[in-house]
Amino acid sequence: MRKEQEMPYLNNHFHIYDHQADIPIQIVGKENFISWLNFQNTYCRDKDEFARYTFFTTYNKLNEYAKLRTLQRERKGENK
Repeated sequence: MRKEQEMPYLNNHFHIYDHQADIPIQIVGKENFISWLNFQNTYCRDKDEFARYTFFTTYNKLNEYAKLRTLQRERKGENK
């Protein structure tokens, strides 16, 4: 079995997991990320609403987390 290769750190790629939509998101470009944050800040009036996101430093870490979430849902019997 081949070990998954670690992706290099890129400081203009932003890796986010959206817990409400249950999907991973990747935003490329600092301007795009700042625009996304500003939109979320405008849209999310409640501080708990903004807690729906988890941020990761690399795609591999985001991917590992997404796989873990999928396993957790399968164990609970969710069909998402």
